[in-house]
Amino acid sequence: MSANLEVVIGGKKMVNLGESPFHYVGAGGQAVIYGGNGVAFKIYHDPNSMIPVGKIQELMKIRGSNVIRPMELLYDAKGGHPVGYTMKFLEDTYPLCKLFTKSFKADNNLSPSAIVELVKAIQLTLQSIHDDKCLVVDLNELNVLVNSSFVEPFMIDTDSYQTPSYRASAIMDSIRDRLARPGEFTPLTDWFSFGVIATQLYLNIHPFKGTHPGYLPSELGRRMDDNVSIFEPEVRLPMVCNPFSVVPKRHLEWLKAIFVHKERSIPPPPDGSGPIPVPANFVVVQGTKKFEVRELFALDDDILFRAEFFGVDYFVTRKSVYTGTTRVWDKVSDYRRVVVCPTEEGEFVIAAADDRGKIHFFTPNNESIGQVASQGMFHRNHGVYTINKGHLYENTFLKVGSRTLVRTVAVDNVSEHNAQIYPGLVVQDLLGKVWLTIPYAQGKSCSRPIRELDGYRIIDARCERNICVVIAEKQKNYYRFILTFAPDFTSYAVRIEVDVGYDSINFTVLENGLCILLSSADELQVFKGDTVHKFENPPLDVNMRMFAKSGGVFFVNGNSVFAFKMVK
Repeated sequence: MSANLEVVIGGKKMVNLGESPFHYVGAGGQAVIYGGNGVAFKIYHDPNSMIPVGKIQELMKIRGSNVIRPMELLYDAKGGHPVGYTMKFLEDTYPLCKLFTKSFKADNNLSPSAIVELVKAIQLTLQSIHDDKCLVVDLNELNVLVNSSFVEPFMIDTDSYQTPSYRASAIMDSIRDRLARPGEFTPLTDWFSFGVIATQLYLNIHPFKGTHPGYLPSELGRRMDDNVSIFEPEVRLPMVCNPFSVVPKRHLEWLKAIFVHKERSIPPPPDGSGPIPVPANFVVVQGTKKFEVRELFALDDDILFRAEFFGVDYFVTRKSVYTGTTRVWDKVSDYRRVVVCPTEEGEFVIAAADDRGKIHFFTPNNESIGQVASQGMFHRNHGVYTINKGHLYENTFLKVGSRTLVRTVAVDNVSEHNAQIYPGLVVQDLLGKVWLTIPYAQGKSCSRPIRELDGYRIIDARCERNICVVIAEKQKNYYRFILTFAPDFTSYAVRIEVDVGYDSINFTVLENGLCILLSSADELQVFKGDTVHKFENPPLDVNMRMFAKSGGVFFVNGNSVFAFKMVK
């Protein structure tokens, strides 16, 4: 794709996608996306691989404003042949799979009632697509995005839809209705797929997962073939699952009808009878023969953040900031996200992100000491990192007399349009090449391409010390990349795990470089370098975030802190 490609919109208006306000957004296997002024431009790498113009014209008839379908055809300015189409440009969205995890819901304060509203919106959108004589077919968790308020779904990848004149063929196996003949798609097969993703939104688990004595964890396909769902009494659900009571009654009855009794029908609307009680995040934690577990203390609400400065633990719950077990600030609920950072003199500052793209800094007595613009932040190296106007900024804090000052320094350059903040790092898509930007010490940052990630869609990432874990998707499969960087970040080694299934990233790194990673609900990995040890049935789930300190390894369960160790 040329940086100066000129295209003609609808055979009338010529634009140069290499000029402002247009910019590169991303690329996939078939096309590259540019965007600007609220419009996205999908340009196929090879015009011969473009879907038929007739299908594009049928997709244009879909009326739903949240269905990202073709709006106008694009033509090559020189040859005059079709090369793609325009569509609505989306920013600040998340793939639906992120909302399948309990930890993401907790981090973003998503109640069961909010999930009901989202499921309802997806249901209404799907019905509207059917009313327009089309089928989604591949209604998987990667083809639905949600906005930053988590109330509006956006249906993408409409190329794969079935229209009146053009049949579809591709579907992710985890949402495929086993009662339909291969390649046969109807509104009812769409509703089966809807039932799968609705279950994952409600309960944090696929309807054919969980532990069954007759099946291996990897045998999802066979479970679906045999119709052995989570509603069977022999199935044991992991701790991370919500109780069935969070599902509206009419939807729960419908899900049981399709996943137990093999009925196929259009779902009823969910109940509208008021808020659903929020289930307690706390679950009973018990030790095993291999792991010893000990509860240390509990705070006033779910713990969302933890850090240690000068031997003191700091916690942020949904309500308050704590030093140890002493509450010191109670304004957490006023902000989207809160973290804590030290001053160089051993005191601390509170960084709070609002819903308007601002990060506010406060002293413990609630004195405002400044703010910066950024769509997100992360804590690392005793600093708060933000991005704005093409720069990664390091915000540290200095006490001068009675005043606390914010010291903001640009430590690296990042893309203005394709930089995504994750805990401990920034991920960038630079013209199809994936770059990781990691501030590995105060005033020092490493930006480097990770060629192993090229061609993958990054779903989640996390970096602690010199270990970075990335969850990525390619051709509807999830992969885990575990990168171990040298101390000076000049080189790295990578280990790739295939077909991992999507879940939150939960790991911690000890001072000696030993990493403890919860790789699945049933497996804990302990590794350093190439040596990996695996342990079955750990006493925690992905929602119980681990952290390390000099005293060992700990984890958070709801509002409680636990210590755990392996029994020799």
